[in-house]
Amino acid sequence: MNLIGLLCIISLAYYYFESRDFMEDYRFTAFEKNGETLFDEVWNFENDLQAKQEGQKKIEEIGAAEKTHRLVNSQGKLILFHI
Repeated sequence: MNLIGLLCIISLAYYYFESRDFMEDYRFTAFEKNGETLFDEVWNFENDLQAKQEGQKKIEEIGAAEKTHRLVNSQGKLILFHI
């Protein structure tokens, strides 16, 4: 492969990764008072702020707003919590 071909590949890779929206994994869990797991799901958001805002809406939509629940990012940081 010549230098021009290599530069083309690097340019395409750069364009691909720059134009992609990277989503992060967030784990949502909700429980009954007796400890039964109601939800244990992975949700995807762009960042912690979006996770907090959109996650709260999603929790309300699925009817878990008054259940004990938590939403954590992939590093274990607590984003939302309710007892």
